[in-house]
Amino acid sequence: MVYRSLNSFTSTLSINRVGKRKGIITKSETQPNYAYSDQTFEDVNTMLVKYFTFRSLQYTISQVYETDTSLMKLEFNWLVDFANENKPSSGDPFIEALYEAGKPELANRIMTNRDGLMRQWIHEITSTGGLDVGIAMTKHNMDLSIKQLDKSLNLAIEPSKSLDEV
Repeated sequence: MVYRSLNSFTSTLSINRVGKRKGIITKSETQPNYAYSDQTFEDVNTMLVKYFTFRSLQYTISQVYETDTSLMKLEFNWLVDFANENKPSSGDPFIEALYEAGKPELANRIMTNRDGLMRQWIHEITSTGGLDVGIAMTKHNMDLSIKQLDKSLNLAIEPSKSLDEV
């Protein structure tokens, strides 16, 4: 799953399995390769599909609430319960589960909304050439660095307290 995106690093990285799902990635000292051009982003694409499935479900739930004319909002409550029992952030398995539950109209609606949300996101990203995302990432990195620097300076500046002061 995640390891597929690391195929380009098989000569420089080794993956040691620690548990069922966890692995430790170690760098090989014999053949360093730090080129970003060797990266693939299949894992990012998978995460985006899962994320937009989750967002689409939220959007669809609000649509179903608005259009469900039954007194007890039966379809709305069914979808909310189904989402709580299944994992909407799993992406395609969640939609497949809707089909298996006999709700193809909801599955199709979620897929349509997912496609629309993805297209809207792609439009926003491409309209700035990804600059907004890059600026946001840089800001987050700077904020974390400043926070860590501040912590380290505060630790270094604070005089040690004597036992009498504690």
